[in-house]
Amino acid sequence: MSTIKIIKSMIGIVLLGIILISGCTPAAKDFTKFVNPLIGTDEEGHTFPGAVLPNGMVQLSPDTRVSTSKGASGYHYSDNKIIGFTHTHLSGTGEGSGGDFLFMPISGSNDFSKNISIEYSSKFSHKNEYAEPGYYKVLLDDNKITAELTVTKRVGFHKYTFPKKSQRNIFFDLVHGIGDKADILNLKVISKTKIVGFRSSSGGLRMYQKLFFAAEFSEPFSESFFFEGKRIFKGLGETTARNVRAVFKFPNSKNPLLIKVAISRVNTRGAENNLKEISGWDFDLVKKKAKEEWNNVMNKISVKSKDKELKTIFYTSLYHTFIHPTLDMDINGRYRSTNNKIYRTKEFTNYTNFSLWDTFRGLHPLYTIINRSGTKDFIKTFIERYEHSGSLPMFEISGNEVPSMIGYHSLPVIADAYVKGIRNYNIDKAIKGMEELANLPWEKRNLYKTFGYIPYNYTVQSVSRTLEYAFDDWSLAQVLKNIDSNKSKYYYNRGNFYKNLFSNQTKFMQPKDSYGNWLKPFNPIEYSKHYTQANAYQYSLFVPQDVESLIDKIGGDKLFESWLDRFFSIKNDNKKNYLGQYNQGNEPSHHIAYLYNYAGAAWKTQKIVRKILTSQYQNTPSGLPGNDDAGELSAWFVFGALGFYPVTPGIDYYVIGSPLFDEVSLNLENGKIFKIVANNNSNENIYIQSASLNGISYQKSFIKHSDIMRGGKIIFNMGNMPNKNWAIKKEDRPYSNSFNSLRMPKITVAGIPIPSDGVITFEDSAMVYLSSPDDGVNIFYTTDGTEPDTLSILYKKEFQITGSTIIKAKSFKQNFKPSYATILKLRKLIKLPAKKISVLKEGINFDYREVWLCKKVDDINKYPVSCHGVVPKITTLLPMKMSMKNGVVYSGFIKVPKDGKYIFYVDSDDGSTLSIDGIMIVNNDGSHRRRERSGVIVLAKGYHEIIVKHFQVGGKPKLSVKWKVPGVSKIEIPDSVFYH
Repeated sequence: MSTIKIIKSMIGIVLLGIILISGCTPAAKDFTKFVNPLIGTDEEGHTFPGAVLPNGMVQLSPDTRVSTSKGASGYHYSDNKIIGFTHTHLSGTGEGSGGDFLFMPISGSNDFSKNISIEYSSKFSHKNEYAEPGYYKVLLDDNKITAELTVTKRVGFHKYTFPKKSQRNIFFDLVHGIGDKADILNLKVISKTKIVGFRSSSGGLRMYQKLFFAAEFSEPFSESFFFEGKRIFKGLGETTARNVRAVFKFPNSKNPLLIKVAISRVNTRGAENNLKEISGWDFDLVKKKAKEEWNNVMNKISVKSKDKELKTIFYTSLYHTFIHPTLDMDINGRYRSTNNKIYRTKEFTNYTNFSLWDTFRGLHPLYTIINRSGTKDFIKTFIERYEHSGSLPMFEISGNEVPSMIGYHSLPVIADAYVKGIRNYNIDKAIKGMEELANLPWEKRNLYKTFGYIPYNYTVQSVSRTLEYAFDDWSLAQVLKNIDSNKSKYYYNRGNFYKNLFSNQTKFMQPKDSYGNWLKPFNPIEYSKHYTQANAYQYSLFVPQDVESLIDKIGGDKLFESWLDRFFSIKNDNKKNYLGQYNQGNEPSHHIAYLYNYAGAAWKTQKIVRKILTSQYQNTPSGLPGNDDAGELSAWFVFGALGFYPVTPGIDYYVIGSPLFDEVSLNLENGKIFKIVANNNSNENIYIQSASLNGISYQKSFIKHSDIMRGGKIIFNMGNMPNKNWAIKKEDRPYSNSFNSLRMPKITVAGIPIPSDGVITFEDSAMVYLSSPDDGVNIFYTTDGTEPDTLSILYKKEFQITGSTIIKAKSFKQNFKPSYATILKLRKLIKLPAKKISVLKEGINFDYREVWLCKKVDDINKYPVSCHGVVPKITTLLPMKMSMKNGVVYSGFIKVPKDGKYIFYVDSDDGSTLSIDGIMIVNNDGSHRRRERSGVIVLAKGYHEIIVKHFQVGGKPKLSVKWKVPGVSKIEIPDSVFYH
């Protein structure tokens, strides 16, 4: 072959290679065309249509209302006017928050020196409204102004096109907010193109926050007017007040007016620095980059389907799952933690808006597949909260821990990530924080640990609290399993507490009082105060950690299958969008459709899951079946469409349903691709006939997380008739990581029920009785507070106590794991002698602290004293201006008028304790709603030391201290007995 031929041949090979390479490289896909941000903006979806980046700090969107009823995001599709455009919003939550820094364009030559309105709203039509990921556009009909919005992570970018020859004005409102109240507002003019300031607010989901901003205009304003209440100031440089609004006038021009607005929770300097995310004034370039960033996220999951409507619902759902959690850190790494202090780090990205009661179920498990790097940062954020604020988060909104929902669900988020191999964080510190959170006394956990359940006569939502605490404890045990076996067994045992509320007679999780009696009458359909946003039908199936044992308790596979059939068929005429008792709009139902798999009836899961997917979600503004709850309802749809769901976060598998699309590719962060193929898939062919994983026949109705992460392909062959033999064998069904221990023994004292704090008081002696709900067990106990074992005292009959004692008892039985220990404290009432004090003054001392994160009264000591003095009595009326977060310690002496037994009562919100002579008499501790607790003590006539601690982190402080003197009715403790 000649040299020329060789060269031509080589050129041909190179060209062929280029053609092959280019043929194998797909063009960049635009997934955003399948996203409709208006889905969920009607009815009770509570989403917003505006511009946001994945997990972005700014959510720039129109507000159509400030009421959170059916509009917690500030926007509701049924409204026909826009109040303005604001920079913070929550997506899909049941309560509202945000709506900070409202900008509204106004045309016309108004005389703002004489009058400024508190609102410049405009009508609009959905015909002239457009939304896509990272971009929003609308025509304001009243002024014929076209408003366009786009964003970076920390900056909102406004573009307002006014009618030709029209006066251009911008109305700026610092008072406006969604579901909160403006406290102190600040606005400062830096130049004719830049303004800065802050907005502090309280109430609603935020509790309290201070948010800073920096705004820059594309051209200088000609005049400015400030409005404080009824006073108008022209050209004012800076103002700080409770009521601040302003108008900025710009010269007439055919050019659009552009505004960049950055936010920060650190300070105005941080907000100004964040403005650097946008260099220049190229609005279209920022919009283009926003679309690119969303396409990068959407590319994590690529679906193939001829059904454009389903693709739109799917990608909109995926879009909604990436709005929260929310970035909460300046561009230079500075952030404000929940203790109100500023920190700086390069080790992780700080986030907030953790709606964990909702998102531990589906959204966070979804992230363990498609956003593992984000999951690492979420957990590092959790650990940061523990380091600096003393507690892992439970339900954090805008950097505030909010007592909105029950449970301590950062534990299953960490456990789920841990068992799925996400461990590049300080696991020892995470475990320490998990243990402390699981054992804090607030949220009625002292009752939970004392009784093994929460009695309904002591608090509301008793059944739901018990079941969710049990699951959270089990989650901790999963992490400890290969680290500390003894601690792991302890928390697995607590994970069994759900059994204490299962009625063998009714087959429901049922409320029980402190005497051990079931609630009567009992109606499982009723939405009562004993369950959280649900009823007994739904919560009786919330045992994700131990489904196999639940099946056994109900009576085996067939009876459990029948139980589920009844659940999905019993009508509820008062509830729309229900499937029997199933409520897709509320999270406690979300795992239930997949439970048929555990009983060997996977085909029934396939049928019901496909029905939910195709009937409960639509490509319409009302297309969500309820509040999206920070993306949780959307996460359920994403999982359901893929063909599986995480019934048990904390176990490394997913339960298989019915895949919605012909083919799905999961493009994983490790570079692997996992494909899900559904052959012969259609609206009729919803049943799995057979399956294969990487070419090998697959009979299991669950798939391991590790199989997904390794990459590969699972193929489902679909048909219109159920294959009732697929995944029917026990080894092919999902399994539970259960810990089958005995139930806790019961301790009674002469028929007296255990009080809510687990402390029984007596004067001379007390007779103690032990019993067990299980047959054939031996009960061993101790009276010195140590943990009982089979070498401890064997209970044979009742025994007498004559002094203060801590009794711990456990049940033991051969071939069974021992029970969790029942703990009872008995305190003998001994008359405390009076203090010999010569010189005292009237009144009682107080130390006042402004607190930021209190879960128990001892947390008050973490904060410096900001004011101290003397008041006539223990009261909430302190001689100072108090914040929304208060901690007060009263100390001094109380003059007891006679010898005898005294009962003290403390009524407070959120937590309080009362001690006499160093002994805690009333323990009303823990973050809770207002309630009264009491305690008894025998005192000698004379002076006794008294200390009352009280904290409240929202609302008007409430504290009342009363006593019952021997022979006298219960009264408020009078001023005349307090001394210092």
